[in-house]
Amino acid sequence: MDRISFLSDDLLLLVLGRLGCVRTAMRTSLLSRRWRGLWSRLRRLVFCGVALRRLELALARVSCPAVSLLDIHVPKQGSLTRLSRRQHAAGAATVGSLLRAAARLSPDVFVLTAPTLLPGCGWEVDLPSFHRASSIKFDVVHLLLQLPSETLFPALDTLCLSGCFVEVATLVPRCPRLRVLKVRASPPAPPK
Repeated sequence: MDRISFLSDDLLLLVLGRLGCVRTAMRTSLLSRRWRGLWSRLRRLVFCGVALRRLELALARVSCPAVSLLDIHVPKQGSLTRLSRRQHAAGAATVGSLLRAAARLSPDVFVLTAPTLLPGCGWEVDLPSFHRASSIKFDVVHLLLQLPSETLFPALDTLCLSGCFVEVATLVPRCPRLRVLKVRASPPAPPK
């Protein structure tokens, strides 16, 4: 057995945290059985370049009850310009499911960056409550955020929305501690 595997879990988690990306931390399981699944206990989770459909599976494996940072960078998709209704509905369901999985982790800070999930789609997604989040940043083109009546953000201090559409007059009263609101509109949809 290697010497580093004799370190305590707390020290190994510090090592994994310094890697900066969950994907890289997951790969350390190849080093030793001792490292297997250890990444799932990280409190700062940064996902870079993980495909949208795999993110929810990875989030389901996280065993930390509340994370301090959940930062998701979805890679650019191919040049998909037209979708069937079925593909459109499946994509919206995937994004909605991802947001619910993220909310279950109760992040203090949540960042979702997806430069071109699918341009011009206008995916309609219910935004779940993030009870512990003090900061949320969405940079997702053409995402239409719906606010179910039970959606609340009691700790939210900073909200940055870029490329998303949301009814701000409905959102703001649900954020009693909101001090910073930045909204940048989505670029216009390409002609059909």
